[in-house]
Amino acid sequence: MTNRQLRPLARLSLLAAIVVLTVTACSSPQPPPLPEEDAIAVEGLWLVEPGPGTFYGSGGTTTLEFGSARSGSATFLSRSDASGVLTCERHVYAALTENVLILDGTHYEAQASGDDLIELGTDSESITLTRVTGSPLVEPCLEAEATQLQSFTFGMGSWTTLTSFQSRLYFNTDETGNPVVGYDTATGVLGPKRLYAGSHDHLVAARSDDEFYGHCACGNITSLERFNIGTTPGLATISTTTDLGIFMSVERGAFDGSSLIVSGRDYDNPGVNHVLTLHPDTLALQSQRDVLPETFMRDLAWTGTQLAALVGRSIVLIGADGLAEATIELPAEIVGFPRGLAVIGANFYVLTESDSDEASVHELTLP
Repeated sequence: MTNRQLRPLARLSLLAAIVVLTVTACSSPQPPPLPEEDAIAVEGLWLVEPGPGTFYGSGGTTTLEFGSARSGSATFLSRSDASGVLTCERHVYAALTENVLILDGTHYEAQASGDDLIELGTDSESITLTRVTGSPLVEPCLEAEATQLQSFTFGMGSWTTLTSFQSRLYFNTDETGNPVVGYDTATGVLGPKRLYAGSHDHLVAARSDDEFYGHCACGNITSLERFNIGTTPGLATISTTTDLGIFMSVERGAFDGSSLIVSGRDYDNPGVNHVLTLHPDTLALQSQRDVLPETFMRDLAWTGTQLAALVGRSIVLIGADGLAEATIELPAEIVGFPRGLAVIGANFYVLTESDSDEASVHELTLP
């Protein structure tokens, strides 16, 4: 058989490997066996520098660490320049040939320049990998131990966050009227489903087992109400635009024992996250600060000494300067989409929702 006849067979073998790898990457971090031919050497720690218009690794300092095998999962670490938040992930890779690397589902043409520089490219993206020697440029996320406390047969409301009072966790379910339920972490007992007759019934924070702060889950979510769940009308109401002069949402918050802390995004200034401290009775503004710029925060909690935010699949501890002080990666045991964060004592609690719309509560303990 001639070399010209062999080339189509080699291409078919390579194409088959690419198809199998693409399918497998969605369900498993272990790629399939690769064709027996020379492959580009990627083992080690690399600085990722994305080219113009390339999203992968952009917005901060990013590193990739590959193992000795020509396929597997690489450690992806990225520290945001704007907020300091860490992204800690595992990205499937496979070095198919000397000039082809599949990384995180994307097929790149690869060109090595010596042992310390690799250029990756597609028709629209480019990435430069530069070998890192010495100390790592990005520290990994902190780890925590997780225990699932309870799984429920119901889901959670579309604007649900998680809040706490003493040993109880409170949130809205997705059932008719989005009732408020409380789960006691000390006894494992789920309390009754309670409805508030007012319009601001989506919880932002709990002051007691009956008194809450909520928003209406309507419009831009710019109004906040203090209410007792057993009575109407509400006890106090404010609008961030009319009363505070800030066009911002009030989606999440916590009661720190003396004041209400609420957080939301500024609609006039994209990427700005405000944190307001409000009087617990009148909701008058006491102080204002900005935190975690250019970060989507799903929920906010108070640890007793500092703020913590739920960002993607991480808990971010916020420093006095408003930037990330530490990032805690949610363990793989926590499945589903993280929707809420609360703190009771020394433990964090995360509310998740599964693909089948079932809510679960998880307890996290830091090492």
